Amino acid sequence: MYFVARPVFWILQEEAGNADDIQTSVDKPTLDEVQSTVRKLRNGRAPGVDGIPAELLKCVIGPVSAALYQLFIKV
Repeated sequence: MYFVARPVFWILQEEAGNADDIQTSVDKPTLDEVQSTVRKLRNGRAPGVDGIPAELLKCVIGPVSAALYQLFIKV
């Protein structure tokens, strides 16, 4: 059995073709939604490329959520 690698572009194109079935909100998030999402981050997981663990984000949820909220509404 042989595995043939497909270019990432083709895979992304296939996924984009399936995007019509997904219901995605385009509304700007509220501050409460951002805070709720930060609270849902799982503890004990490896941090991302920024090196910030979820536990640290949760310890300072007010300032973190406010900064993320400002970033999200600008995008």
